[in-house]
Amino acid sequence: MTDSNATQLFNDDQPTSDFFNLSSDNRDIDMLCDAYDDILNRGVSESCEILRFGKKLGAGGQGVVYRSQRVGTDNFILPVALKIFSPIRYNTEKEYLNAMSLMAAVSSRIALIQHDNLLNVNNWSEQQQIRIMEMEFVDGKDLSTIINPRTLQWLKEHCSQKRFESLNNVVLDYGAKNLRFKTGAAVTIISECLKGLGALHREKIVHSDVKPSNIMIKRTGSAKIIDLGSSYLLDNLPQRRSCTPAYAPPEVLDNDEPTVLSDIASLGYVFLELLTGKSLFSRQGTHLQEKRSICYQIEQILGEPLCYNSVLVEFCKKLVAPNPADRFQSADEAVTSDANGAAAILRQLVKMNLASEYSNDLRVLLEDLSEMNHDN
Repeated sequence: MTDSNATQLFNDDQPTSDFFNLSSDNRDIDMLCDAYDDILNRGVSESCEILRFGKKLGAGGQGVVYRSQRVGTDNFILPVALKIFSPIRYNTEKEYLNAMSLMAAVSSRIALIQHDNLLNVNNWSEQQQIRIMEMEFVDGKDLSTIINPRTLQWLKEHCSQKRFESLNNVVLDYGAKNLRFKTGAAVTIISECLKGLGALHREKIVHSDVKPSNIMIKRTGSAKIIDLGSSYLLDNLPQRRSCTPAYAPPEVLDNDEPTVLSDIASLGYVFLELLTGKSLFSRQGTHLQEKRSICYQIEQILGEPLCYNSVLVEFCKKLVAPNPADRFQSADEAVTSDANGAAAILRQLVKMNLASEYSNDLRVLLEDLSEMNHDN
């Protein structure tokens, strides 16, 4: 098996990949790969307190995520998510175990954060040397699902005309290719994501894979950053770092020294996608030149009438600036800056009498979508 085989396991439109590829002719990993397949077929044993797998939530080069259950005394049941880390992309057992050791250190530190806008990590365990991360199960929809055009069509067919018109006016409507969020709703989502990233960054942790499919809108209406499998500690960098090239900023693609500001740029690309209803970059290639010149294109990307909002335009530029020194210097600054932060945009909407209770609007949207299943 090769790393290219592993890449084919992704079922995400914008898959995470190993940008820094290590090669070796030594392939003594087959026994671990067999153990990994065995666990996926049988489930995790009762010794880990997880009795069975439920629905598969996602799969990729890093492994497979299942909805599962932690079962306690008197039939106490807690829904959880399990990520089973695959050894398939590693050349040796030692390489896999070393990488898992670094990931365990990151997970242990993340488990102590417990921020409302960040996925909680509950446990780290192993079966037959295959590493397993237990996380909270987030009841909601990821942004890549919400902005899919089928979502608005589903809402149109299942909501009353009055409710559908309200959604169109306040939360979602048709963009260039996908759905787009109204400015206030998009800023609210990004503000909460920035708060989650800020909590990570204060612990010197880089998420490194911020993209729409890794941001969930919970049934409560709040945003939560998920999938921490690519995260790493700045004071203990792994040899192999993962990213999704379409959402990776120039310094990551250039293999420069990583910083927390890379996450801010990735989130900026997501924000522009939410506002416009179109992906800035396709999944093919890194689009490095476009990212280096993106600040000259912001008004064109936003289009009318958003391009006339100078506060919004400056906010976008300071998120996605190709030079990290020109970006917001922290996630907290991006939220609270009086001049051009997210808070300034929301205050502007209030003054223009265009504001809404966006968190509640998102909560109601998720209630509307609770019965939707794109798999059917």
